[in-house]
Amino acid sequence: MTSGRPLQDDVYLHAYVDGELSDVEVREVEARLQTDAKARVLVASLAAQRNALQAKFGLPTNCDVTKQMAARVLEARSPVKTRSAVVRAAVLALAITGSAAAGYFAREATEPAAVFADPAFVTAAVGAHAVYAPELRHAVEVAASDERHLVYWLSKRIESPVRIAKAPGWSLVGGRLLADANVPAAQLMYEDANGRRVTIFQRAKTSHADQSLRFVAGDSVRAFYWVEGGVAFVVSGPLEKFELKALAQAFNASLSAAAAAPPATGQ
Repeated sequence: MTSGRPLQDDVYLHAYVDGELSDVEVREVEARLQTDAKARVLVASLAAQRNALQAKFGLPTNCDVTKQMAARVLEARSPVKTRSAVVRAAVLALAITGSAAAGYFAREATEPAAVFADPAFVTAAVGAHAVYAPELRHAVEVAASDERHLVYWLSKRIESPVRIAKAPGWSLVGGRLLADANVPAAQLMYEDANGRRVTIFQRAKTSHADQSLRFVAGDSVRAFYWVEGGVAFVVSGPLEKFELKALAQAFNASLSAAAAAPPATGQ
């Protein structure tokens, strides 16, 4: 590319979404999204949030949202001038995945970053990831081959339904029981074809109010967390921020869909 950075650099995609690229670089990234399957998957995973995003951002639920309509929604909802690169990102995402992605980019463009302190459970989750993810033989207590027992056992111990999240390219390794300030918590571990591992930490009985995805950056491990119905979730891993966020949103959507299913009843 003209900047000297490779097309395959996902940090470059992140800069694109943040509106930090020149017009020439934006066009090059948009060309990549038309041909790069991995980049398309990262964007397409946001579409899994379609229903939630439509409800939150006011997009019509039973309507063929055109590019022009998406642009008008973004313009109308923005209290300040929307960055041109983000508008292009919303339109391109709309062309690939539909109106849900447009709502996502609208949020990125119009909502200021919040100032907050990371809850203690995030430290526990990231620490557990750092300890167990490198393990070869003892990464988990119960392997994915015994998924039924794993779900039943962890759900019983943390007193909250534990469900197996799904995301393209990631498979369950297994899980284990953790302790967070004398409260039991669950850790599920996932792995991709390249051997990279991410974990989902789940803990009930948290006093924190519901909140959407928040980002935490560490030296080698990054995390996104959210709280829903008194249950805290943390997705941790060594992925770049943009990729980890897309994965966390895919996991979140999968868990929301699975919540309608009855919990496991056997061991």
